[in-house]
Amino acid sequence: MVRDAAAVNHPVIGIAALGSSIPLLAVRDRWIGWHGETFLEKLTQDFIPSKLEWLIKQVEVQINQIYIPDLVDELEISQDSLTTPNVETIESLAFFELEEFKKHREEGAPEVLKTSNPDDWSEISKTFLYRGKRADALAKLLRIRRNSPGTQTA
Repeated sequence: MVRDAAAVNHPVIGIAALGSSIPLLAVRDRWIGWHGETFLEKLTQDFIPSKLEWLIKQVEVQINQIYIPDLVDELEISQDSLTTPNVETIESLAFFELEEFKKHREEGAPEVLKTSNPDDWSEISKTFLYRGKRADALAKLLRIRRNSPGTQTA
């Protein structure tokens, strides 16, 4: 507790705390069911179709929230390969991610990341760093979509 020594009765003006170390969060996450493997194990043990449907819907929601027009244009990704992902599309996104991160490391953080309004996502999302992050997220989600029940794989 942080107290105001100059005031009468030294009232509390703030509280500071130290949290658990990061490695201990995994124990908490497993107990809650947030840990990926624990979640999948529980989903498998107590299989309820509606849970699987919910999970697949969440993947779709996340895919739809990624800004992808520039990635689709630059990598020439067809709508079909987004709907029914193939290995080539996923691999090209993964390679693109690595290339964008490499460019980011070589050129350093651009001014837009240092000075821009954090709410101005349109400019920030065009940087090498965020293009790589978007490609990575899309590749992971398309891999899940590809392996989801009812999805044809090519």
